[in-house]
Amino acid sequence: MPELDGFEVIKIVRKIDPDVVIVVITGYATIETAVDAMKMGAYDFLPKPFTPSELRLIIDRGFERWRLARETQLLRQQKEEVERKFVTLVSHQLKGPLGAVKQYLDVLLYTYKDQFPGDTLEWISRSRARITEMLGLIQDWLDDGELDRGALCDRNASSDIGTIIGKFCRNTGNCLRPKN
Repeated sequence: MPELDGFEVIKIVRKIDPDVVIVVITGYATIETAVDAMKMGAYDFLPKPFTPSELRLIIDRGFERWRLARETQLLRQQKEEVERKFVTLVSHQLKGPLGAVKQYLDVLLYTYKDQFPGDTLEWISRSRARITEMLGLIQDWLDDGELDRGALCDRNASSDIGTIIGKFCRNTGNCLRPKN
């Protein structure tokens, strides 16, 4: 190729499509060029002259590699979707009954607070606190799933850390001050 060499072609093709299966065919075959081509992302290396059966074999193997990579990618996407649905389903199945129990306890406390004997008020308050903790854990689990999928933020977005820290300090009053 008069304009650029095969290594440059590999770089350009990888930028366009990182999943394409590249086979280098060359009349200047050396072990070093084969190793370099493989390091740059070539799947195979075929020196000239070659027979049609050698070319067919390499094409068949390359196609099989591409097919398996594509199948792996699809299976990974399906697995992630199943995991997401599982987390969402289980979380909502847990949140519903816990939320209802918490509401019943709230009603009991509001309506019959003065009528409870002995330690009952303390036990109901502890139960409410444990349910609130469990609901928080479930929400954290849901949020963690969203973070894992990158759904809560734009991974390519830039942020000004100074603005974020300043906003945190103003909202919480919890800022570290340098020691003099």
